[in-house]
Amino acid sequence: MSTRLHRESKCEAQIVKQFFIALRPKQWIKNLLVFSAPVAAGVIQEEIVKVFLGFLAFCFASSLGYLTNDWRDRKLDRLHPQKKVGHLHPDL
Repeated sequence: MSTRLHRESKCEAQIVKQFFIALRPKQWIKNLLVFSAPVAAGVIQEEIVKVFLGFLAFCFASSLGYLTNDWRDRKLDRLHPQKKVGHLHPDL
């Protein structure tokens, strides 16, 4: 019984890992640009919470765009020789 639970938890961990990769966190670095204007204006200390929330909003929006695109392309990705074995399997 513990072996089955171990396999199930490994499967769940793999799904979480694949989902995180599908969010494209490497692309979030671009969203750091929202900090540039407050830094240049010298108001970053007063506005850090708002700027950080803006950064998170941009990360959320960009990841949502990637996930939506992946979902819309899933049928074609199943036929593609490289994408069908990629990080986020098209059947998820």
